[in-house]
Amino acid sequence: MSRQLHNKVTEARQPGRPLELDQQVLAVTVDYAKNYAKYGDRMPTVAGLAYKLGKNKQSLYRWYKDNRSYEFSQAMDKIMCGQERELLNNGLDGTFNPAITKLCLVNNHGYSDKDQSGQAGITVNVNRSAAITHDNQTLTIDVED
Repeated sequence: MSRQLHNKVTEARQPGRPLELDQQVLAVTVDYAKNYAKYGDRMPTVAGLAYKLGKNKQSLYRWYKDNRSYEFSQAMDKIMCGQERELLNNGLDGTFNPAITKLCLVNNHGYSDKDQSGQAGITVNVNRSAAITHDNQTLTIDVED
């Protein structure tokens, strides 16, 4: 095969599976984003959508990242924001397990568990007098009886 013909064939062929993001996939994605509970999920998840569609999560994330469809991207944003909201609300009221909630928020939504050791703090010691330490400066207050 000549070099010129080989380059044209290579340029025309795109690696991977063909795009399977059709109107039916879009319709199910939009419906799932709004009505995930009817699909048996307690909160919206990309895994739940992938299961319903019979696709793998990587395909969904690739379609989202490549912005193949505005409607699909909007539905995926709604799924991810809905999941974050459910985690926060149900984590705060104790409905969801705190450890699982924290794991999901840290791994899927950019939350972090920061080390507070580098932060300035206030220490209060109370005996007959009070000592307040802040930024290595101590204020002592005598307590009267």
